Formats: sequence, structure tokens, C-alpha cells
Amino acid sequence: MKKNVIIAFFWPIVKPYKWYYLMNLQAPIVGALYPILHSYAIKLIIDAFSVHNTLNYNELFYPALCFIGAQVMIYIAFRISDFADWMIGPGIRKDIICRAYAQLTNHSYKFFQNHLSGSLVGKISGIEEGYFHFTKGVSRHLIQFVLTTIFSGVCLVLISKNLFTILMLFCVTFIPLCLFFFRKLGKIKKESVETRHKLLGLISDKITNIFTQFAFATKVREIQHLEDYYNKHRLPLMNSWYRVDFLFMLLSPLLHWVALSWVFFCLIQLRNMGEISIGDIAFAVSTAYIFSENIVESAYVIKDCVDNYSNLKASLSIFEEPPEVIDKEKATDLKIYSGEIVFSDVSFKYEKGYNVLDHFDLRIKAGQKVGLVGRSGAGKSTVVALLLKYFKASKGDILIDNQSIYDATSDSIRSQISVIPQDTLLFHRTIAENIGYAKKDAIMNEIESAAKVANIHDFIETLPEKYNTVVGERGIKLSGGQRQRIAIARAILKNSPIFILDEGTSSLDTETEQQIQKALAATLEKSNITILAIAHRLSTIRHLGRIIVMDNGNITEDGSFEALISKKHGVFRKLWDCQLNGMII
Repeated sequence: MKKNVIIAFFWPIVKPYKWYYLMNLQAPIVGALYPILHSYAIKLIIDAFSVHNTLNYNELFYPALCFIGAQVMIYIAFRISDFADWMIGPGIRKDIICRAYAQLTNHSYKFFQNHLSGSLVGKISGIEEGYFHFTKGVSRHLIQFVLTTIFSGVCLVLISKNLFTILMLFCVTFIPLCLFFFRKLGKIKKESVETRHKLLGLISDKITNIFTQFAFATKVREIQHLEDYYNKHRLPLMNSWYRVDFLFMLLSPLLHWVALSWVFFCLIQLRNMGEISIGDIAFAVSTAYIFSENIVESAYVIKDCVDNYSNLKASLSIFEEPPEVIDKEKATDLKIYSGEIVFSDVSFKYEKGYNVLDHFDLRIKAGQKVGLVGRSGAGKSTVVALLLKYFKASKGDILIDNQSIYDATSDSIRSQISVIPQDTLLFHRTIAENIGYAKKDAIMNEIESAAKVANIHDFIETLPEKYNTVVGERGIKLSGGQRQRIAIARAILKNSPIFILDEGTSSLDTETEQQIQKALAATLEKSNITILAIAHRLSTIRHLGRIIVMDNGNITEDGSFEALISKKHGVFRKLWDCQLNGMII
């Protein structure tokens, strides 16, 4: 991932907290000084006891002050850091989640068709956790270990250049070894994290379709499918990572032990020559250990940081794919006044496919009630998807009230069109919230009125919690017909100048469908609302003033129900006769 992508994502989030981040930096600096001061205080105490047979309190004041002062200093430093974390943590976590979700929703309809929702959720979670693990590893551990190494190295130079030379030889050998292993681990980790997100997507997809598994008794098959994916894609990467990590953990301590052995040999020579005191030996041993140990610990922390950074990179990969641009840079809000719809020479095809619409022309006058019928794959749903700007036509233009939708923002168009989709999905919220979703700050009287038109009010009143009943994920606690009636109520509450029904009553029984049809007719047809209804069950649109028959992306017939049914060899008449004879279209 390019660095500027990471900076572009995190800088607006971090910027308001920059002073708290600076406050946090004092902790690793003090933490790096602490072991040096602690060891130096012990040196002073040992020297004091080795020189004098008897001591007074004044002679131990300075060593004791250094020893206790180091304890107090590090305690205060890390409590200040804890306070800074308190000020940063909750807000940053909220901002990361909200910003990631907001940027994710900038993607097009096509993007969400091509990605598993579970994988996307896993990546948003990975951004939050990856950021905190990475920044904590750098600020609390890596910076402190690096500074401790530098401070202890300076002290070793002052004690003995020979000691420092021995440990520098250790560094010259150890650092290239680390770089070699870290490059391998980083590459493996990034690929491993990608497979983890895909694995989460598979699990989410299986849970979403758990009732299909119940219906087909395929639990064992789905478990096997999961194991096959894991064995083929994730297990080899994990084995590679553990193998490389094990070799690194095996080799690095060996170098450390060799270096410490040479340190002790050098100290014996210096003491025999009378160049250092007993306190100096204690200080030198402690400092040499601190230096070499921090080199090793820095390597381990860097390894963890590489892991966390790879996780963060993999999670942020969802923003490497630029959003499909449908809205123009200076798109304006479209205002629907009457609801006239015009498709002018529109052609469209899905990726690597044939033209679903080919030089398609259609004009729906304001307030007209139009039914759209045809065989599966004729292009009916594509017409609706293009009108809602889910996709962009490859050729031609679409106008609403003589305004091109491609000059307008997608949200301004969709906010003024009511849609009852073929596949109704509800939020895991109450019935009232799901119906009221169509109108911000909708009051209960409005929600109940819409529910009555959709013939769902009486059913809701039989529930123990009535309108406060939670419908479950995707509305799973309700039947298909009940979910569809809630969707109808939601669309009615929106009260838009354009009303689209994409098989809007397909999940309803005949009696309920007739009741809703009458209620919809009473509510919608008396107004000047433009209605576009897609239907396979032709009886549901026979009352509409105009019926359009589509085939292979073009209009083959256009007229009233009576006019089309009178054509003995017409496409609509054939469809009608097939349904009457009980055939499935």
C-alpha cells in the first residue's frame, strides 16, 4: 500500500489529538532512562559499601536519591501516558470505525456485489485493532527499546571502548539477520491476513445462509468446504510463518549468549588491570545486558510491528480500490417536481457480458402508472437499477423532469424515489424503526398509518411488543410476506413523487395481495405519483393504465391491458395465457 493512502486515512483522525500523542512520547523516553539510572544508582551504592567499612546517611543520600528518584520518575511518566491514552483511545476508536465505514459506503453497488460482507466487516475491525497494536508497539515498546539501546551504548563507551566494540560486533551480525527474517515474515503475514479476511467472509456467508443448510441438510458439506479452504489457502501460509519465526527465535539468542560471554571475558581483563571498580563491574554488566537485551527485544518488537503493519495494510486494502465514480465532481442535487422519466438511447451491459439494454428508449409521463413485464433476463430490473444510479449506462442518458441524472448526486435522486424491492431485507431493529427508516423523525401516527395501508398493522398489534418487536437479522423472525408488507409500509411512508415496485407483492398470498393492491390504489393512484411496477404475476398490474413488455433489452409491446390482451399472437397475450394455464414463467 502506498504510504500516502495510510496518511490520508489516519491523519484527519489523529490531528485533533496530536498534543496527547506528544504527551505520550515522554513515557518511552523516561522508560529508556530508567534502567540506566537504576543500574547507576546500584553502582554508587556498591562503591560506597566497598570503599567504607562504616557509612553515614549523608554518604548514601545521593545513591538513594538516584535509586528512589528513578522509581518515582517512571511511575509519573507512565501515569501521564495512561492519561493521554484515556484522552486518545475512545475517540480515536470511534473515528476509525466511522471513517472506515463512511469510506466503504463511497463504493458503488457493484463493489458490494463483488465482496463478501463478512470480509469487509473483518477488514474494518482489522483497521481499528491493527492501528492500536501498531502504534502501541511503536510508541510504548520500539521507541523505548531503541532509546535504551542508545543510552546504554553511550554509557558503555564511557566505561570501556572494548566493551562497546564487542557489542557493536554483535549488532553488525544480528541486525542483518533480523532484516532477512523480517522481510520473509512481513510478506507471509500480509498474505495470511488476506486469507483470514476471506475466511471470515466465508463464515459470514455460511451463517447468513444457515437456514438453507438446515433445509438441504448440508452442515457436514459446509464444514468440509471450510476445512478445504483453510487447508488450501491459509494453513500453508501459517506453517511458513511459524517455520520462519521458529528459525529466527532459535538463532537470535545464540548470538546474544556469545556476545555476553565476551563481555564477561573483557570485564575480567579490565578488573585484573585495575581499570574498573567493583561498582563499575556491576554497572558495566548491567548496562551491557541492557544494551544487548534491548537489541534483541527491539528485534522482537519490530517483528510484532511488521505483523501489525501487515495486518493494517491488508485491512486498508479495501481503500486501494478506487470507488467507481458515477457522480460527477460538481454534481448538484436534483429536485423532482412532477416525476417524468425518460430513457434516451440507453445501452448497458454488465462486466464482460452482452448488452442487457441496447439503444433503449422509454418515456413515462408524470403521474403515469406503468407496468413493466417480460421474461426473466429481459432487462426489467436493469431499468430500475439504472434509474436509481446503481450503475452507469455505457451510452445514452436518463432524465427525470428534463434533468439528467448524471448531472445530479445519487443521494438526491434516491431520496425522492420510493422502492419496494423484490428481496426485502430489514435491519436488526424494531418494526417501528424499520418502517420509520423511510422518514427521519417519523411519528408513530405516521408509521401506523403506513402499516395499515400495507395491511400489516393488525398483525403487529398481536405481537407482545407490538411496534417495539425486534425483527432479527435481515428480518429473519418474520415471514417473507410480513417482511414485504413492512417494506411496502416503509415505501408508503416515504411518500415520494416516483414509486417503484420490483415484484413488490411477490411474497404475498392472493387475498393479501388484493387487499394491498386496493389500499395502494386508494393511496397512490389518487395522487400524481409516477408508478413503475415490475411484475411476473401479470394480474398484479392489470389495473395500471400502461403496460410495457420487454424482451432482450428492448420494448416489444406498449399499451393498455385491454389492448395487449386483444393481440392473439402478441408476447403479452402469450405470457398471460401461460399463467392462466398454470405454467411457470
